[in-house]
Amino acid sequence: AQSLIHCQKVLSAPIYSHSFVGQSIQSQYARGEGCTALFGGEGADEIFGGYSAYADPKNRILSSRFSPSPYSTLKPCSDNFESASLALESELSAIWKNAVEKFGHVQNEQERSAHAMMYCDLSYQLPAVGLRCADQMSMMWSIETRSVFLRRDIIKFGLNLPMKFKSDSEEKNPQLSGKRILKKLFARRFSEKLILPKQGFSGFPNEAGLYLGKYENYKVLDLIKYKGNKENLHLESREFLWKLINLEYFVRSREGRQ
Repeated sequence: AQSLIHCQKVLSAPIYSHSFVGQSIQSQYARGEGCTALFGGEGADEIFGGYSAYADPKNRILSSRFSPSPYSTLKPCSDNFESASLALESELSAIWKNAVEKFGHVQNEQERSAHAMMYCDLSYQLPAVGLRCADQMSMMWSIETRSVFLRRDIIKFGLNLPMKFKSDSEEKNPQLSGKRILKKLFARRFSEKLILPKQGFSGFPNEAGLYLGKYENYKVLDLIKYKGNKENLHLESREFLWKLINLEYFVRSREGRQ
């Protein structure tokens, strides 16, 4: 919880992703060991199809207006949120249309949708969240982050790979359905046994909410004009609840300030 609060103070805003806290802790440790740079994997999921959403068959139905990807779409994580602004709707619709046009040469419609999702996330979501996290959360500890994947030749190579080498919706083992070419290279050098399921981010949001008390007493609920039953908040999705915890910490930290 203290790391979360520290990150919010640096940003002067709620954190944009739960990975911010882990990036800060990692950078703090590296600095303590006398390091001045970190090599990270930013962009690997977007370039080589690492997210499970890319392999999900229902997301490969080509949408006419918004990206099916949960990382650059207009899909609120709760039905009890206020509607998005018209400006946001227009912007997200435009970037999706541009992404689909970039892969107009792909004949298979499902593959075209998957390619467009990755491109949309790479060009829009990654700079706004992933790279901002790597920059701000590392630089506050005087650490510079360098991605081994965000190089012109690697991006060009990844964007032009056939989908079967990136994200396979028919793969029976979910651990191998994404970033296939990277995992094959890893297994060739090490072992496929070391390719483990995604375990999430420790510390936040798993434990941070324990310090805030009951959900129904959150002050942020009135600010976001939550329309649901406050006593049933525990039934909301984990995705929604971590955002709620994030906002509540920020609201409480600003109490008494103008």
